Amino acid sequence: MFRDLEVERAQKHLNDTYGHHSWFTRLTLDGQTGWSTMFALTRALQHELGISAKSDSFGPTTMSTLTSKVGSLTTTNAASHRAITALAQCGLWCKGYKGGATFGSFSSDVATGIIEMKADMGLPPTASLPPKAFKSLLTMDAYKRVGRGTAAIRDIQKWMNSRYHSRRDFFIVPCDGIFSRDVQRGLMLALQYEVDMEDGVANGNFGPGTQAGIKSKGLVSSGSRDTTRSFVRLFQSALTLNGYEAPFDGAFGDSTAAVVRSFQSFAELSTTGAGDFRTWASLLVSTGDTSRPGTAADASTVLTPATAALLKAHGYNTVGRYLSVAAKRIAPGELDVIFDAGLKVFPIFQEWNNAPGYFTEAAGYGQAVAAVKRARNLGFTAGTTIFFAVDYDATATEIPALIIPYFRGIARGVASSRLVQYKVGIYGTRNVCSQVSEAGLAASSFVSGMSTGYSGNLGFPLPKNWAYDQVLEYKLTSGATSLELDKDIASSRADPVGREQVLPVPYTMNGSSTLYDEQFAWNFTEHSHLAESHGHEDWSGKTYSDFILHRFQRPQYWQDSAIWKIYTPLPENLLGGVSNPYRDALRLARGDYERDANSVGTPTKPGVDLAHFAASVRSYMTWGVPESGVTTEIGDLGGWALDLATCWGEYVEQRRKGPVTGGLTAFPRRKIGGPDGYFTRSDLLADTDAFLVAKRIGRDPNRPLSDVMRELRRDELRHLDHDLQLFYEQRFGASKDFLKRAIRRVLDRSTWGPDAQVPAFVFLRDKRFPGQQALIPDPRDPGDAELLGEIDEFVDAASTRLVDLFLGSS
Repeated sequence: MFRDLEVERAQKHLNDTYGHHSWFTRLTLDGQTGWSTMFALTRALQHELGISAKSDSFGPTTMSTLTSKVGSLTTTNAASHRAITALAQCGLWCKGYKGGATFGSFSSDVATGIIEMKADMGLPPTASLPPKAFKSLLTMDAYKRVGRGTAAIRDIQKWMNSRYHSRRDFFIVPCDGIFSRDVQRGLMLALQYEVDMEDGVANGNFGPGTQAGIKSKGLVSSGSRDTTRSFVRLFQSALTLNGYEAPFDGAFGDSTAAVVRSFQSFAELSTTGAGDFRTWASLLVSTGDTSRPGTAADASTVLTPATAALLKAHGYNTVGRYLSVAAKRIAPGELDVIFDAGLKVFPIFQEWNNAPGYFTEAAGYGQAVAAVKRARNLGFTAGTTIFFAVDYDATATEIPALIIPYFRGIARGVASSRLVQYKVGIYGTRNVCSQVSEAGLAASSFVSGMSTGYSGNLGFPLPKNWAYDQVLEYKLTSGATSLELDKDIASSRADPVGREQVLPVPYTMNGSSTLYDEQFAWNFTEHSHLAESHGHEDWSGKTYSDFILHRFQRPQYWQDSAIWKIYTPLPENLLGGVSNPYRDALRLARGDYERDANSVGTPTKPGVDLAHFAASVRSYMTWGVPESGVTTEIGDLGGWALDLATCWGEYVEQRRKGPVTGGLTAFPRRKIGGPDGYFTRSDLLADTDAFLVAKRIGRDPNRPLSDVMRELRRDELRHLDHDLQLFYEQRFGASKDFLKRAIRRVLDRSTWGPDAQVPAFVFLRDKRFPGQQALIPDPRDPGDAELLGEIDEFVDAASTRLVDLFLGSS
């Protein structure tokens, strides 16, 4: 690190001269100019001026006392103020100018340093140090272009200093080529002076007087030219400071008009090419003209049909609503209310986040995970932008130290939702939004523009990626309906979400009304995200679905039966080889998922055996989903085919003991879809859902299981027998004759004979089921001859019963 010997000399002088005072904090002799050295110089000056109450701030008392006791420091009075002259020399050294060789001596080097500094400030280059220039010495302001500073902005800064430095409340602004809070205030004061505000009245605020002055005196357009007033130069300055470099010549020509139109387009203003009031306002203050109409709003209360209609009637077409905080968040059914009113929506996530202590990388990760799970549960599809809030005035030092790490955590948390990738947006001041976006951590900005006093909004232009600019908090009222909201200006970059970008919500019946079935969707969302967060980005949704379904089928259809382990194996168990990285990765990811899944609720669907359903889906995922034109395949044995076979086996078991009550015709009607036996209604619903889910997964292997289940649940709730009818259509072509052939094939031993695949053959002979080895009669067994003759009658009765169930006529 560079060590400036002159700065170190100044630090040593301050320690040696003032280090014994209680109000002085001794400096580290590091040769580095910093605020600690400037504060020490300020306190030392106050001491020399006889001010008893010391402060790090060069305030009105210090200024007035310096003015009355010293005035401008020159060769004439320096001898009478040797200690103060020495402090001025220290300030010059800290600013990088000549400061002489002897403390307390106003030498030619001191004079040269002052002249050079004043010239850099835009002041007359004389060898005198007026109080305002002395104050500037004791700041960290630079008067030469630095870093990202531009020559165009530096010309503006020097011009403002030269024109307005004599006004009472205008203090010398930095001339570093960088737009800052002090430069913003200087511009506002300059504009107030030009509209004839007196000293003591002009205060740098964009108040009613300033606004009225602009409207009456400051409007400029093509052909306007500065004479005694400088409105054109100030307007050109405001454009350049906001990132739209304009000519700086005091003449409003075609070039200036072109720049104005470009800015107006960016700021979503009418592209008049003129310096009208709304353009002035947008250049000067973060809210712009708060009376201009907004097409977007954000609200912390649940929207009802009445308040949503109120928004639409007043010109709003987009509303921001919260994913977080129970009292503020999107309520069950609210999205439909919003869409029904003709509105779109953008989601916001905020858990407090209104003080520095809330911002860590770990907090960002945790909040992002909560946000994506909530967004997925509500049905927001991939590509939706979620705006994460920084709801306080983060300082220049806090942004890299706290806010950037927080958004790194958000990036990781959002990425954990591998199959549904959302975009990250940021809500905050102009400076926060810009810095986070420039770091590549936010794609879109929602600017807290109505916080006009925040340092992050003063001296900073709108972020290049701004989507929404929050400009006014107010209460919208019409008749008996009212809504507290924030008015937002929406840019052409805004990408709110419409109904087509949100998956329909599953509802559940509650008497005559419908309720949002949040818990059902939430549990599947939790499991889907949990599986994805432990996996790899190149894995398909089918892989994660297998994780979830395998867990749901246990223990009944896994630990309790070795047959199911053979019939629905884990994909990693099928991968051979001594070293197989993919297999090992699958096992590790599954283990991590299993470990954490204990804290996640198990989804339930009334009347459906979840374990049965999961095992049946995995059977299709393992052996394939048959098309409608195929009678019976191996995959069916995990679902409806096995349930039919076991139902027949139950009949066989009873038949061998004697006549069966009601005979073959009544048995299937009593047992298939009934309350007990081996093919209950719960089994049937599990079988039909399993086929439909497996078919959807096969059609789109990257689709999350949560989305598939959501769709199935929604469609089923529209019509209670939807899934049964859909299964009948998609599996059997809605043909009873085809269904009969499929059932007959299940009960034909030759289908699963020695030439069939071993797992299927073993499955149907599993001794866990009634009938044991005789689940399907063996034509080689004389005792089974009569049973074989009854199969066709059973097939007729079973197919009739199933068709009745499928069509809802039973």
